[in-house]
Amino acid sequence: MLDLKEGDIVSIDAAHYKGPATINYIAHDLLYAHHMLPIQCEISEEHLNQFDDFNHGQTIMRFSLRDLAGSKKAIEIPLLEENIQGTLF
Repeated sequence: MLDLKEGDIVSIDAAHYKGPATINYIAHDLLYAHHMLPIQCEISEEHLNQFDDFNHGQTIMRFSLRDLAGSKKAIEIPLLEENIQGTLF
């Protein structure tokens, strides 16, 4: 388990933002459901210029665990029976 907690400053490497951010909420039960964007971060105003062209001053953004720089290769999604879905065929 990763040692992430609220208030930590992390480095984000996402498609729409690259730079530092402060974690202000983590949905621990959804941490490995990357499509749910379980990590909410606050971007300081001095780094808002690093966003893509569609940000209009919004400082709170959600990211996945995969968006944390340096963790893309280190994260293995645990395969639990409760996460396995059956097929339709």
